[in-house]
Amino acid sequence: MMFIKVQKVSKKNDGELYLTEIRVNSKHISFISENKQMSYDLIEGKVFKGMNPMARFSDISVLTANGTQLITVVGEPEIIENRINNSKRLLRG
Repeated sequence: MMFIKVQKVSKKNDGELYLTEIRVNSKHISFISENKQMSYDLIEGKVFKGMNPMARFSDISVLTANGTQLITVVGEPEIIENRINNSKRLLRG
């Protein structure tokens, strides 16, 4: 198994967003797409005050036992894809 570490956007009961570090099995990722709305919200100061406004976000679809789960993470799709490819190269030597 190849896991990649990402910062997942999570939501508290009161609706406030926060980041949690998770590891995702790269073999269970079905697609990665840019989440432009989260990036716009960051630029407008609606979320994550103090975070670099140049940060970008991606949605990752992860296959689970019950179907799929869509999670939002920090980083543009190319960065997430590079992490997946780099973890594969490290394992091959």
